[in-house]
Amino acid sequence: MEESSSSFKLSGKKKKSELAKLQKEHDEKMATINELEKKREKMKLQLANKETSEEKKEAFRILTEKYQSMKDEYDSLLGEKSKGKE
Repeated sequence: MEESSSSFKLSGKKKKSELAKLQKEHDEKMATINELEKKREKMKLQLANKETSEEKKEAFRILTEKYQSMKDEYDSLLGEKSKGKE
């Protein structure tokens, strides 16, 4: 019975370690998404406040696409993780 108890403890530690790793990944992705969103909003205001060059408009478009891509990837990962818990 002690073997069963010790293997359960190891399994619990492994799950905690995996959970901590996933939490760290989540935090990093959220920080990146938040940073991109702030940059996007800043550029959006700049575009609205003055006439801008085509180069800045293109940079805004690229930044918006990158932000949306990261957000979609994050949302997808959340969906996969929630399916795995069921």
